[in-house]
Amino acid sequence: MNTSKAKLDLLAVGHKLDWHGNRDGQKSGWLESIRISKQGDITTSGLNGCDYQSLGNLTSDPLHSFKQLRTVSKSANPDEVAEQLKQSNCRHKMGLFPEIGRAWLAIESKIYLWTYDGAMDVTHYDELTHKIECVCLVRPKKGVFVESVKYLLLLATSMEVTVLGVTFGEENSQLTETGLPENNECPQMKLMESPVFVLSNHNVPITAMQGSRDGRIFLAGRDGCLYEFHYQSSFCWIGGKRGKIINLSQSIVTHWVSSFVRMFADVDPITRIAIDNSRSLLYTLTENSDIEAWDLGEDYTKVRRIGKINEYCIVCQAVHAIRCRFIHATIFRSIKAICPLSIEDAKNLNLLAITQSGARLYFSTTSLDGQKQTRGLYLLHVRLPPGYTRNATTTKPKKVYAALYKGGTTVLLSSEKQQLLWSVSATTFTGFPYYVESTELETLEGVTWDLATYQDPCQAAHNSFLRNMRRPSKLVLLTKEGTQIIELLKSTDMLEQLLLTSGGPQHKAVQMYFRTQTEREACASALLLATSDEHGGRAIARWATEAFLVYGGEPCLPMTPMGRPQNIIVLFSAKHDGLYLYISRLLRPIWQLNCVDDELCSTLSPNDCSQLLEELKSLRTFLVILSAIDVNGQSTNSYMSLKIMANNHIVAEKALLEEMRSLSALNQFIRHTSEVIALWKLLLEHRFQTLCRQLSCDQQAILQSCTFRDLLLTRSEVYTFLIISLVDHYFKDSTSLSEVSIGLREVCPNLYRHEDVVIHRATETLMRAKVCTNAVEKDHKLRIALQMYKDAAPFLPLHSICEEFIVAGFYEGVVELVVICAAESDPDELGIQYYNNDECSKQSKGYDHYCKRMSYYKEVELMLDHIKSINQPQDKNEEHFFDCSSSLNVSVAKESSVTNIISLVLPFKDPLLHVTLYEWMLSQDMTEELLAISEQTLGVYLCHKLSRNPESLSLIELLWKYYEKNGQHMRAAQILGKLAICHQNISLEVRIEYLKLAIICMQNEKVCCTKKTEIFLKELENKYDIARLQLSILNTLLLKAQTNQAATIAVNKLNHQLYNVEQLNRQFAIPFHLVDCQAALFYYTHQNDSKLMDTVWPSMDSK
Repeated sequence: MNTSKAKLDLLAVGHKLDWHGNRDGQKSGWLESIRISKQGDITTSGLNGCDYQSLGNLTSDPLHSFKQLRTVSKSANPDEVAEQLKQSNCRHKMGLFPEIGRAWLAIESKIYLWTYDGAMDVTHYDELTHKIECVCLVRPKKGVFVESVKYLLLLATSMEVTVLGVTFGEENSQLTETGLPENNECPQMKLMESPVFVLSNHNVPITAMQGSRDGRIFLAGRDGCLYEFHYQSSFCWIGGKRGKIINLSQSIVTHWVSSFVRMFADVDPITRIAIDNSRSLLYTLTENSDIEAWDLGEDYTKVRRIGKINEYCIVCQAVHAIRCRFIHATIFRSIKAICPLSIEDAKNLNLLAITQSGARLYFSTTSLDGQKQTRGLYLLHVRLPPGYTRNATTTKPKKVYAALYKGGTTVLLSSEKQQLLWSVSATTFTGFPYYVESTELETLEGVTWDLATYQDPCQAAHNSFLRNMRRPSKLVLLTKEGTQIIELLKSTDMLEQLLLTSGGPQHKAVQMYFRTQTEREACASALLLATSDEHGGRAIARWATEAFLVYGGEPCLPMTPMGRPQNIIVLFSAKHDGLYLYISRLLRPIWQLNCVDDELCSTLSPNDCSQLLEELKSLRTFLVILSAIDVNGQSTNSYMSLKIMANNHIVAEKALLEEMRSLSALNQFIRHTSEVIALWKLLLEHRFQTLCRQLSCDQQAILQSCTFRDLLLTRSEVYTFLIISLVDHYFKDSTSLSEVSIGLREVCPNLYRHEDVVIHRATETLMRAKVCTNAVEKDHKLRIALQMYKDAAPFLPLHSICEEFIVAGFYEGVVELVVICAAESDPDELGIQYYNNDECSKQSKGYDHYCKRMSYYKEVELMLDHIKSINQPQDKNEEHFFDCSSSLNVSVAKESSVTNIISLVLPFKDPLLHVTLYEWMLSQDMTEELLAISEQTLGVYLCHKLSRNPESLSLIELLWKYYEKNGQHMRAAQILGKLAICHQNISLEVRIEYLKLAIICMQNEKVCCTKKTEIFLKELENKYDIARLQLSILNTLLLKAQTNQAATIAVNKLNHQLYNVEQLNRQFAIPFHLVDCQAALFYYTHQNDSKLMDTVWPSMDSK
C-alpha cells in the first residue's frame, strides 16, 4: 500500500472514531435524557407512564419474557466464620472488600477475612484490646511502604485506630493494578504482625472511614467532623513513619480535637463517606440526612468545603419541583445512600442520593443558573421511584436501607416484611430520547449486611468500556449464611436471550429489538455477541452475525427535495457505524491517555495490552468471517448482493463504494492497532522505563506528550525510536538481539524493519567519523557507515545521508549509495528500459521507476553543485590573487574534486546516472570536459537530447565532435553534411567549413573503403566545390549590393542556403549577368550542352 495513502486512511479512520466516540460520550451527560434545565430549575421524572417500562416493550412480543437479574452463585461462609457467628451472642459487624474479593466479620476485638467467591483463605487478627467499631481497606500512597504492602487495613475501636499492612502471596510475583497476581488463582492474603500505625482517637468515636485512589485516608467522627490522616515516607526523630490527623471541618492542622470543645454544640454524626476519584470530590452523609461536598485538592492543605445542603432544604425543593398533591413529602426524607457519579457516568451531575422510599435525588456541585457558574451543592433532578405512575403495576420500594449505582443501574435493598433486591436499570433502553428504566425484584434469604459491586481482581487497570458492555455487572450480597453473586444483565444479554428464545435472527421480535434500540446500537450489541470468546463456534455467535447483516441496513446518499442526490455526505449503514462505534468503545480508555507518565513509566500494563489484543483478535476474526459471508452471498442483504433500483443504481453504487472504502481503511487500522499494542506489550517485557531513559531528551519529551491516539495515527517516529532503543539495549548480546528481532518481526512485522536499526547504527558511525581527526580512521568509519547504509537500501533518508557524506568529503560514498538505492528500487531495470525506448509514454510501466531513479541521482547533481560553489571565487579581489600558489593549489584541488566525481560516476554502467552527470556538465558549459568522455552513453544521451531539440546547433556540434573523437568518422561526416545544408541561420563560410570537415573525416584512414563510403565522399566533395562557387557569386554580388537592392536580397539568400549549379545559374548568375561565374559553373559541370553554350558564350563575346 502507498505509504502516504495509508497515512491519510489512518487519519480518516481516526476522525470518524473521534466523531463516534464524542457522539457516544454525549449520552452520558444525561442533560437531554432526564431533561435537566440549563437555567438551573429542578426537573422531575418518574410520574409518566413511559418513564418505567417493561422489558417486553423492546420487542412488543409478550411471549418473550426477559430477566435483568440472574443469580450466578451462592457460597456459604467458611466453617470457622460460621462457628464464630453461631457462638457469638453479642453485636457484630460484617462487610465486603470487593477490590480484593474478601468479606469480613468483626466480633468484639477480632476480625476475620475470607474470599467470598469460594469461601476460603480465612485470615484473622485478634491483637486488639477493644471492640472494633469501624473497618476500612485502603490502598496506600506510592513510595511510602515497601512494595509488598498492597493495602492498609484500618480498624477503629473506641480508643484508637490501628493500621495494618496487607500483603498477598510471594513478594516477587507479578501483580495487577489491584495488587493481586495476574493469574486467576486466589492469592493468599497476609496481615503484618506489627501495626504500621496506632493512633489515639482522644475519645472521639470513628463512625466512617474511606480511602481515595491515590492513598489518602479520610475519617469521620461522631462529633460530625471530617478528618484526614496524613502520612508520609519520612521518619520522625523518635522513629517510625510520620503521620498526623487533620481536622478538615475546623480547618486547623492539629492532632485530635478534644471532645469537650464540642460538648455543648448540636452534634450530627457523619454516617457515610463517599469519594469521586474522577473529580477528586468527597461527600459526607449525616444521621440527619445532611449532605456535604468537599474538593480534596492535591493534599490536605488544599482541601476546601464546596457546599452543604440539609434535609429540610432537600425536601422543600423536591416537593416544590414535583407539584403533585398525591406525592407526600416523606418519600424525600431519610437519605440512606449517597453514590458519587464519575465523569464517565455523567458529565453534568456529581452525586446521586437515595432516600428510604427509593426516591433518587441528583445533585451537581456547579450551578447551571446564569452565566457565572458558582460552586456549591445543588439539587437538579428528582426521580420518583417505581410505582408512582398512574397505571403502575409494581409495588413501591419501602424501608430502603442500602443502595448503589453502577453503569446506569440503581440497586436498592429494602426490608419491609421480607428482604427485597430492586434493580432499576436504563441500560436496555439506550435508543430512547428520554430516560426510560425497567425494574425487577428478587426476594432474598435472610438479612443482607452489605452489598457491593463485584470486581475481578485480575481485570486490567484500564478496563475496556466494551468489555464492561459484554460482561454483565455483578453484585455481591453478604448475609450471615454466606454470599450471593448476582448478574445485572444489559442490552447485549437481552439480545442473547431473544436470539435463543426465537431460534435465530429471522423472528419479528429481533427486528423490533433493532428498531427500538436504534440499528447502530443494536449492531454494536450484535458485534459483542459475535466476537465473544464465550460464544465462539456456537449458534448464538452465528445468529448475532446474521442479525448484524440482515438488520444493519445499507449506505445511501441524502436526497434533495428535487430528488437529486447530494454528493457531499454519504449516509453510512448501521453496520458501518456499529463497527466504528465498537472500535471507539474498545479504545476509549486509552484513546486520550498519555503513553507514559512523568517518570517515563507506561500507563498501560501488560494485562491491559493482553486484553486489548484479545478484543482486536476477536474482531479481526469476525471481519474475516463477515467477508466470507459477503463473498459467498450467504447473507440475505449483504454488501455484495445489494438490490438497487434502476433509477438509483449510480447513487447506490457510489454510496456502497464509499462505505467499502471506509471499512477497508478501518480494517487496516485494526491491523495497525494490533501491531502497535503488541509492540507496546513486548516493550513492557523488556524494562520499559530503562528503554525510555536511553532516549535523547527531545525523544523523551515527544514520548511524554504523546497519547495513544497520536501513537496510532500520527506519531510513528515514537515507536520507531523505541524499537531502536530496544535493539540497542541488546546490541552487545547477539543471542538476545536475535531473539528480540524475531519477536519484533512476529508481533509487528509492519512496524519493525531491520533497516531501521541498521540506519540508526550507521548514522551513529557517520557522526563519529565526522569528528574523527585521524584521516585513515575517518575513512575507515565512513566506509563502515556506507556499507551499513547499503545493507538498508533503498529505505533510507537518502538526502540527509548524502548531505553528511558531502560535508565529510566522502564523495565516493554518495555515488555508491545512490547507485545501490536505484538498483534496489528497480531490480528489473524498468526505468532504464523506459529511457532506452525513447521515453515512449508517461503511462508506461517503467515511467515511475525512471522517475524514482532520477530522484536518487539528483543527489549527485547536488553534490556537483556544492563542489562548483566552493570552486568559485567569492569576490573580485580573489581573482587578482588567482595566480598565487596558494590559491592555485586550492583551485587545483577543487578542480580535481570535480574530475574525481566524473571518474567515480563513469565506471557504473547505469546510463541514467551518466545522464545526470552529462546534464550537469552541459548546464555548466563544460563542453571540453564532456567531449573528453568516451562512454557510449554520451552518444546515446546526445542523440536523445537532439531528438527533442532538433534545431539545437550546440547539440549537433557536440554530437559530431563526440563521434569524431571516438573514431566514428562516418557518423561525424554525416552529421556535418546535414549541418551544412540545414535551414539554420548559418553563414556560407561556416557551411563550407562543415563540408570541409566532413571530407576530412571521410578521408580518415580508419574509414572503411566501400562503395557506399566512396559515393558519400564524392557527394561531399561535389557539395564542397559548388559551395565554393556559390561563395564566389556571393562575393561578386556584394560589390553590387551597395547600389542594387535586388543584389542585397540575393546576397542574403546565398549566405543562408546551399544551391545546386542549376539554381545558381538561373537565380543568380544569369539575372545579374555574372559571366565569369557562369563560365566557372560551366567548366565545373563539364557539360556538353549546346543550349548552355549558346547562352553563355554570346554574353562573354559581348564583353
